[in-house]
Amino acid sequence: VMAGCLIDEKQNSYFKDIIGLDVSEISKENISIVEAFGKYIIESSYFSASKCLNYFKTLGYKIGKQSILDLEKYAHLSYLFFFIQIFSRSIKDRNQYPRKAYLGDSGFMNAISGKRDMGRLYENAVLLKLKRELNQNQEINYWKNSEGIECDFIIREGLSIRKIIQVVYQIQNEKTRQREVKGIVSCAKEFNLKEGLIITKDYESEEKIENKKIKFIPLWKWLLGG
Repeated sequence: VMAGCLIDEKQNSYFKDIIGLDVSEISKENISIVEAFGKYIIESSYFSASKCLNYFKTLGYKIGKQSILDLEKYAHLSYLFFFIQIFSRSIKDRNQYPRKAYLGDSGFMNAISGKRDMGRLYENAVLLKLKRELNQNQEINYWKNSEGIECDFIIREGLSIRKIIQVVYQIQNEKTRQREVKGIVSCAKEFNLKEGLIITKDYESEEKIENKKIKFIPLWKWLLGG
């Protein structure tokens, strides 16, 4: 327990250093505003500048929408957070849809919020590895159709989709399994792909689902290049 507390304290200190030394200094915003922004992102899977603005209003802060967009940009440049846009051929859609928010260091989640959301931690680990492996012509997006069916990650070069990935911690839950499989199969159909990958806690298999080859692999094995 003592070791865990020390780790959390170090993570908290590290978080404050980035907030204070990097984001606050670059953005010229008060450090308390930047810290509140950081905590908002840690608590949220998606980032919307409008919703973030409402959050600040409830806290009594006076801040404009452009300042929040600037904080998003500087937090991304500081590797504090990463923001992933929805895939769309429309620039308007890419800008107006919420971005998915990820942490530059997943330890921030437990240190700052005291929570350990395993599903989000798994997804965060996948995002960080994908970012390390991207070549300069590739980008990461998430995908969602008009029915709200979603796929966590698509790797693209220009408008060509190279890979689609879904991340799920507990695939054994039948309702969860159906939702995640539907998401990746729907995405594969939309982009005329033959296969997709679902990263899990410990389930491993390869299945043909609606004429699509879906590979299931545990996170630890995928991280090791399996």
